[in-house]
Amino acid sequence: MSKRARKPRQAIERYYDALQKSLSTVSDAIWRIAEYRGDQLNLFPSRAPLPLATSDGRRLYLAAGQRFHTYWDGLEYRVRTDGYLYTLSDSEALETEIIGWHWHPETAMRPHIHTAGLVGHVPTGRVSFEAIVRYLIEECGVVPARDDWAAVLDEVEKRHVVYRSWHAHPESG
Repeated sequence: MSKRARKPRQAIERYYDALQKSLSTVSDAIWRIAEYRGDQLNLFPSRAPLPLATSDGRRLYLAAGQRFHTYWDGLEYRVRTDGYLYTLSDSEALETEIIGWHWHPETAMRPHIHTAGLVGHVPTGRVSFEAIVRYLIEECGVVPARDDWAAVLDEVEKRHVVYRSWHAHPESG
């Protein structure tokens, strides 16, 4: 476990670094952070959507974004995710959504997926970005951008489990 985050910026850097490592397993894009509203920040890749090559020659596209804020837990500053949208498509214009992992509590309280052939919000638990990247590589045949992708995702997922708050409050962060 890393040193405690004594300032909000340290918590954001720890969170950003982990997400950047995950993204680096499938792309050379970088995450960008932008103000959203109040104390919330948006996180999105520098290239949108992300083009992903598959081992069978297909091209997939991933649109990704998160909204989060920092908070003091009594010991250190931490990051809490306030929502996410990840959309996988076979079209650069994202015209067809193969699958979408969404959590946007302001309009749909529970995490859910959208998938071709099913209507509405199919309920799920929270899904980490690392889990989605692993799914893309292992199940969709996305070609990893680095040879050590499995070790990188293992390391980042372990850190994610230590720092996530949703094991105690799955609906809130």
